[in-house]
Amino acid sequence: DSSTKIDDYAGIIAALQTGNPAAVDFVKNLFDGNFTGELVVPDGLTKITKQYSISFSKLTSLIFPDSVIEVGSRAVENCYEMRRIEFGVGLQVLNSSAIEGARSLRDVVVKATVPPTIIGTS
Repeated sequence: DSSTKIDDYAGIIAALQTGNPAAVDFVKNLFDGNFTGELVVPDGLTKITKQYSISFSKLTSLIFPDSVIEVGSRAVENCYEMRRIEFGVGLQVLNSSAIEGARSLRDVVVKATVPPTIIGTS
């Protein structure tokens, strides 16, 4: 299986071993609380969970690649200035509480041709 998950340490290591500069930048940004602007999640990651949530208060835009098939509970939180989030065509499962604290969110783009299954409680 060539897919990479970000829900475990092995997945992070695999992402770094690909040599993909985007994967390296993504992992660095996970540990940099001062990240601002647009974050493009590198292609190859398949699942984003709370354990490795994206939480940058000054993030303005977040783009998930086509490889991401699931976004779990609180995968994106406290991105207070985020105005736009985009999900690629691969999205199949979206937790109802996947995005928390994005009080500036205005645009949500889902490129999937089949609507994702929404799981979780409201």
